[in-house]
Amino acid sequence: MPRPAPRSAPATPAVTLKDIAARAGVSVMTASRVLADKGHVSAEKRRIVREIASQLGYLPNPMVQRIMSEIRRGRLNACIGTLGWLNTHASRREWRDIPYRRHFYEGAIERAEQLGLHVDEVWAGEPGMTPVRLTQILISRGIEGLIIPPQAESAFLTGMDLGRFAVGFISPPRVPGRWNWAESDNLLAISLACDAVRSAGRRRPGLVLARLHDQPGQGWRAGFLASQDDAPVRSRVPILRLPGSLEEHPKLYQAWLKKHRPDVVIGCDYRLKPFAEDAGFSVPDQLALVHLHLAEDVEGWAGVDPLDLQVGHAATELVASSLRRNERGEPASPVRVLVPGVWRDGVTLPPRH
Repeated sequence: MPRPAPRSAPATPAVTLKDIAARAGVSVMTASRVLADKGHVSAEKRRIVREIASQLGYLPNPMVQRIMSEIRRGRLNACIGTLGWLNTHASRREWRDIPYRRHFYEGAIERAEQLGLHVDEVWAGEPGMTPVRLTQILISRGIEGLIIPPQAESAFLTGMDLGRFAVGFISPPRVPGRWNWAESDNLLAISLACDAVRSAGRRRPGLVLARLHDQPGQGWRAGFLASQDDAPVRSRVPILRLPGSLEEHPKLYQAWLKKHRPDVVIGCDYRLKPFAEDAGFSVPDQLALVHLHLAEDVEGWAGVDPLDLQVGHAATELVASSLRRNERGEPASPVRVLVPGVWRDGVTLPPRH
């Protein structure tokens, strides 16, 4: 198991030219000229500005320097930096077969291009790759920001020196510390689903959660239980919390269906339909289905579109914002961005008259 990297201290607000200018009693333009070693400024003012910059620990922001360089060259659309998309899957292309993860990546690429940034996928599964070596490779390639997608291997991440980068997670971080992250608003998603179920005339909704989707802070279970509190006791169906995936435990799902007889199942797996039909349930006449994270593998289903492209946008913006502030490592004030999904009608939830 990789040895944990030293814990990075929370980032402190970067010292700005405005701070230095105020302390030195000069204009921001004068401070900028002194630190860039340009323009005509008296020797005494140069000495004062440089001393104060040193005392305050001022570090020039490399992103701003690159932007100004490109502006001076008249190349406003040039790439001003590179972000890394960290792939810790066992195979390089594994995540591309999962629709929602692919959408996160496409969203990150799209927003990065709009911001003048480039995104490089970095695979941690290369032969001989270690967390320390990957950290060194990223630095040598000039990658200053990292976007870390869902289900990234926590043991590998813990071994990296994330304090060297501006970091944005997609979904709750699985490493120690307080980090910036973006995700779809799961609490809103389950609320939308429960409202749609009631509007369709279904009175005994049941929720199925694989272990992966039943983590602290994800919101689906809490939102469903809140909805159940408002329902008559006879209409309440206990949540099926699987010890693994639905693919691994179809019999637990089928036994739960037969015992509790929900009239609609809410979940996040396309196998809800074939496994229910294998147990003798007619979908959607006898048993309706609602998906909490619509993608290509459940085309035509009723459910919540989580707007994964926008989640990718948001994660990229978090990293870019940290780079603009010249912040690395854990932010002093972490930001969590929740992207509100939207309800989509579908054939799996017909109205009951």
